[in-house]
Order: sequence, then C-alpha cells, then structure tokens
Amino acid sequence: MIISLAAAVAFVLLAGVLVWRQLPALRTALIGTEERVEAVRRLQARLEKLQPRIAEVQSKLPRSGD
Repeated sequence: MIISLAAAVAFVLLAGVLVWRQLPALRTALIGTEERVEAVRRLQARLEKLQPRIAEVQSKLPRSGD
C-alpha cells in the first residue's frame, strides 16, 4: 500500500515537472494560435468587404455555353 502510494506520488511529481518544463512552449503555441485566429478574422472581414465587387465582376464574365 505504501509502495503504491509512493509510486503514485512520484508519478505525479514527475508529470508535474515535465509539464512545468513545457510551459514556455505551450505558452508560445497558444500565443501563436491567438495570432492566427486574429489573422483569419481580419481576412474574413476583408473578404466580406470584397464580396459585392466579386459578385459584380462575376456577373460580367461570360457564362459557359453563351
């Protein structure tokens, strides 16, 4: 019982150390993700602004079969 408890504590401590050492990389990954999400939002906003112009140009293109 005591050995299994000691093994469990050792496992939790080891896992904690491994997670602690990876925190900078995880933080960098999360910051990068936030920046990518913001970039996608900006691109979506630009696309929405361009939609009327895209529709106008498409309406002037010859249709297949014409």
